[in-house]
Amino acid sequence: MVATGPDGEVVQFTDFSVTCRPSEEEQPPAQIVYALAGFGDADNPSRPKGPAMMIEAADTVDGMTVELPHIEEYGNEKTFVSAFITEVGDEREIASNTELSTGEIEVISATCEPTPRLEVRIDGVMESELSDNTVTVQGYVVAE
Repeated sequence: MVATGPDGEVVQFTDFSVTCRPSEEEQPPAQIVYALAGFGDADNPSRPKGPAMMIEAADTVDGMTVELPHIEEYGNEKTFVSAFITEVGDEREIASNTELSTGEIEVISATCEPTPRLEVRIDGVMESELSDNTVTVQGYVVAE
């Protein structure tokens, strides 16, 4: 996965670890699959020391493509998909649910059984939560 900031800085995210967690008690039943790069191991994440990325999807969105910005209430696990990048150059807190985000996230596979696996393609622009600046995000990830 490659992110390019408005100043031309390029950050590549590789070596994603993946794990699953159940949805919250008050939410519809689902397993949330999440892949992390730059946070350490997904089962024991740490505070990132540089750029890091998180991609989350409910196992109910297997095979779904969502248009950005993809905004929903957190409790709606039926269409839960999100991507977040901690930093690219001077830009911080870059998210797929922000107003100026465009493009799409395709969830090819999101499953916890028999082992956690998340396969995602992102082709879009995501906006910083702290400014109106955007970051181009493109790529394909298989985390297993």
